Amino acid sequence: MGLEIPAEAKVIQLKNLIESNDLYKDDIDFVRELMSNIQEEKRDEKELQKLKLSQFEKELELINANKGLANISQVSETK
Repeated sequence: MGLEIPAEAKVIQLKNLIESNDLYKDDIDFVRELMSNIQEEKRDEKELQKLKLSQFEKELELINANKGLANISQVSETK
């Protein structure tokens, strides 16, 4: 849309900026679709981050479990 967005812009400021843009006034359906796509991308990014975090947590659990087994095996060998 070619808008200059202030660094500290609030949602209401963004809304007003978009609604005052000629593209919005001329093709509101395009802008709505554009905004919908942006929201979907953000949701997808958030879901991907959740999946990555979950995978990392599982890997960490596996590492800790393997360390625990190694410690048990060392104790058994010293007896």
